[in-house]
Amino acid sequence: TTSAWTFEGRLTSTGTGPFTWAIGSFYQDRKRDSNFSFYDDFAGDEPVLTKTLDPAALLYAVIDDGGSKAWALSAQAGYDITEKLAITVAARYDHDRRRSVDPRDIAATAARATFEQFQPKFSLSYKVTPDVLFYAGYSRGFRSGGFNEYSVFTPRIYGKEVSDSYELGFKTSFLDRTVTLNGALFRIDQKNAQITQFNPDSFGYTDSEIRSFDDNPAAVGSAMPYISKYNGSVSADFETPIGTGLDLTLRADYKISGPRSFALELPDVR
Repeated sequence: TTSAWTFEGRLTSTGTGPFTWAIGSFYQDRKRDSNFSFYDDFAGDEPVLTKTLDPAALLYAVIDDGGSKAWALSAQAGYDITEKLAITVAARYDHDRRRSVDPRDIAATAARATFEQFQPKFSLSYKVTPDVLFYAGYSRGFRSGGFNEYSVFTPRIYGKEVSDSYELGFKTSFLDRTVTLNGALFRIDQKNAQITQFNPDSFGYTDSEIRSFDDNPAAVGSAMPYISKYNGSVSADFETPIGTGLDLTLRADYKISGPRSFALELPDVR
């Protein structure tokens, strides 16, 4: 079960001049109690309800009582240098204090950790025409660390993930904005990567590589797990009125994902 109390505040400029700004704040107090139990159901030939499970068939249970108190401050400023050229500068600071314990063995499993990160962001855009825009940007991302299941063989705490992203791209529309064509070239440098997914809405090619891994040097040179070499999708929408106040909307989607691995120990199994 998870319960959380969250507060978010945002203040933005309202003028019509070339300068715009926004400041924001965030606070969350979260509690999470989890219990994952694994039972031996060798036959597996009929449904089993939780209330009818045989306690003697319990093989393993992962129990964790955890929580976090997190806050963040952010600010953003934008300026239209000319009618076509614009710049945006932003920054965010996150502070996340977390705790975790298995109530069956408090002395061995109780853990606390604090994760914090400053995250700058810069972007520059140039509007060639009202329907054609080019942009470039840099941003730093942050994902808080956490706790592994207690084991004498595994560090109890894993660190934060930090990523630096660089992107060049364009956004266009044609035929009275009934057709759009967007593209981007990007690079992401991750440190202490946790879980990574790539799922764009058009077509993408990702060349990922593990450059260092202290706990498993054999994985160096392999691709990141869960990242497909390529992803693509095509969609089409059709809408037409069929009566007073009624519209018929049809949509077709096609998506494809390239091969990907699911385990660092078996990078070639996809």
